[in-house]
Amino acid sequence: MKKYFVIFSLMLCIELLTANHVQSACISIGDNLALNMCVTYKNAQYGVVLSFYPNPADTSGAYWKLEPSSFRQLSDDSLSCQTIDTDLTLNVCAEYQGVRYRFQLDKYSNSSDSGGLYWKANLNTFMSAAASSESSRSAGWQEETHSDKADPNYDIVFKEGSVLRMDISIAASDWQTMLADMTSIYGEFGKSGGMGNGQQPGGQPVNGQAPTGQLPANGQVPGDRPNGQIPAVQPPTGQMPPDGQAPAGGDMGGGMPDLGNGSNPIWMRCNLTFNGIQWNHVGIRFKGNSSLTSTWGSGIYKLPFRLDFEEFDDLYPEIKDQRFYGFKELSLSSGFSDDSLIREKVTADIFRDAGVPAPRTAFYRLYIDYGEGAKYFGLYTMVEIPDKPMLKAQFGKSGGNLYKPETSFASYSEASFDKESNKDKGDFSDVSALFNAIQADRSNAVSWRSGLESTLNVDGFLKWLAVNTVIQNWDTYGQMAHNYYLYNNPEDNLLNWIPWDNNMALSSKSGKSPLSLSLSEVGTNWTLIRYLMDDSVYKATYTAYVRKTVSNVFNPTRMQTIYTAAHDLIRPYVIGTDGEVTGCTNLKSTAAFDTELDYLNTHVQSRYDEALKLN
Repeated sequence: MKKYFVIFSLMLCIELLTANHVQSACISIGDNLALNMCVTYKNAQYGVVLSFYPNPADTSGAYWKLEPSSFRQLSDDSLSCQTIDTDLTLNVCAEYQGVRYRFQLDKYSNSSDSGGLYWKANLNTFMSAAASSESSRSAGWQEETHSDKADPNYDIVFKEGSVLRMDISIAASDWQTMLADMTSIYGEFGKSGGMGNGQQPGGQPVNGQAPTGQLPANGQVPGDRPNGQIPAVQPPTGQMPPDGQAPAGGDMGGGMPDLGNGSNPIWMRCNLTFNGIQWNHVGIRFKGNSSLTSTWGSGIYKLPFRLDFEEFDDLYPEIKDQRFYGFKELSLSSGFSDDSLIREKVTADIFRDAGVPAPRTAFYRLYIDYGEGAKYFGLYTMVEIPDKPMLKAQFGKSGGNLYKPETSFASYSEASFDKESNKDKGDFSDVSALFNAIQADRSNAVSWRSGLESTLNVDGFLKWLAVNTVIQNWDTYGQMAHNYYLYNNPEDNLLNWIPWDNNMALSSKSGKSPLSLSLSEVGTNWTLIRYLMDDSVYKATYTAYVRKTVSNVFNPTRMQTIYTAAHDLIRPYVIGTDGEVTGCTNLKSTAAFDTELDYLNTHVQSRYDEALKLN
C-alpha cells in the first residue's frame, strides 16, 4: 500500500462526472493524504475536506471520507468549483515519475459509519489504468501547424475547389463511453425511426453494393472520451406577446425543443491526422440540435462533431495553446436534411459574397478509427466557428463581446444571450442597450433610428435579412429563435449579425414555410424584423438589398454554375465505389443526391423571378 500512498500524494487531476457534463480541476493532496476541494452543493459553494480513510476490512482499495462537519460555505461565488452530489463518481488522473495514471473513485457505502460519504479507489483498476508513455506532443509539432503563434491558414484548412481528408483515432472504450452518454441523453440508438438500423460504418454502400464491415456483437461501434459541452436547447424567453396570445405571422419563436434530458454530450480525447501531420489529445464531441437528435434516433452514425484542439490542456499541459493551422475550434457539419450535401458551404459563400460576415467552409471526407481500423463516416462540411480568427479576418478586431443568442427580442433576459467571449466579464450592457433601442418609442422615427443605429449595425442586419429571405432559410431568426451570433466590434462598438447553421437553407420544401419577400406576415414577436419593416427608410433599404442580391450574387446564371461545380466535386465521395455507406449516410438513394441538384437549379430561378416582382 505504501507505494500507492506516494503516488496519491502527488498532484492529481480530478474530473468530476456530473449528470450534465465533465468538469476538470487540479487539486493537491496534503501530507496526510487529505483532498482539499471547492465544491458546489445544493446551489451553494463550500470548501470541503476528503480525509484519507484506512479500511483494514478491505485492502483492495484506498478510501476517502467526506465529513459533513468539514463543509464551510464560501463567500466568493466567482470561484470555479466542482459540482457534487450523492451519486458522484470521481475519475482521477495522476502523474508519477513522468507517467500518467488513471483510475476511478466510486462512491462507497460504509454500513459501519453513516456519518459521512465515502469513495473507494480500486487498486487493481489503478494498476491497469496506467497510461503508456506516449509522446505528449505530436512528432510533427511545428509553429505553423500546431502553435497559437501562427496566423490562421485559411488556404489550407478551407481550401477551395478540393475535398480534403481528415482521420480521427479514438480509443474503443472512449467511443463506447460517448455512445453510452448519448444513450443516456437521447435514448437508445436507432429507436425513433429512420433508415439507419444501427449499422456501423463500413456497411452497405448507398448504391447497393455488398456490405464491407461487420456489426460489433453489442450492436454499437467503439471511440475516445472528451469532456463535452453542447448547449442543450431550451425554449428562449420572450417568445410570446405581452397578452400571452400566439403571435401573428412567422412562428412561435420557441426554437428547437430540447429532445434530450437537458444534458450535454461529453468531450473525449482523440488523435487527429491531416496531410500526414498528427495532432494529439484533441477534444471531440457530438454537436447539434435536430441534426444530432434525428440522426441518432434514426440509427445513423453520420453524426455532427465539434473539435477543440486544447480542450485537454489541463490533463496534458504540453498541448497548451495547440491549434490546427491557427484554429482552436472547428465544426464538422454532417449535411443533415440536405440531399445535395452542399448547402452548408454554398450558403456561407453566398452570404460573404453579398457582404454579410459568415464562417469559412470546406468539404472533408471524415474517417474515424474506433479500434477496428479507419471507417468512412461520410462527406462532411468543415465550418469555421466564430472566434478570434474569423472576427479578426472579417471585422478587423477580435476582442469584443460575442454572443450566440436564443431570443426573438420580444423580451429581454441575459440567459438568452450565451456569451462566447469575455466570459469572465459579466457585462451584457451592449445587448441590453440593443433591446432597449428596439423597444424604444417609435413615434419619432428619426430619433428611434438614431438610437437603434448607435447599438446595432442596422445596415448589416438588413443586408443579412435580404439575402436570407431571398435564398429562403426557415431555421433561423424570423421563424426560429436561434442560429445566429452577435458580435460587438470594438472598431465602432456596434453589434453585428452573423448567420450560423445553414444546412436547411436554399429550400422552400422542408420544415416550415419560409417567409415571403414582403415579410408582411411577420408578427411583433419578431420585433427586430417587424419594426424595421414598418419603417419606410429601412424597408426601402431592405428592398434595395433584395434586388442587389439577385443582381450580383443569387441569380440562375451564377448559381447554377456554382451548384454544378460543387455537386461534381463531391459526387465521387457521396455515391459510388468511394461513396457513403449504409449506416453512415442520410441519403435514401443515389438518385436523391443527383435530383437535389435539379431542385437547387429550379429553386434559384424561382427565387430570382420572385425577387424581381418585389416593390
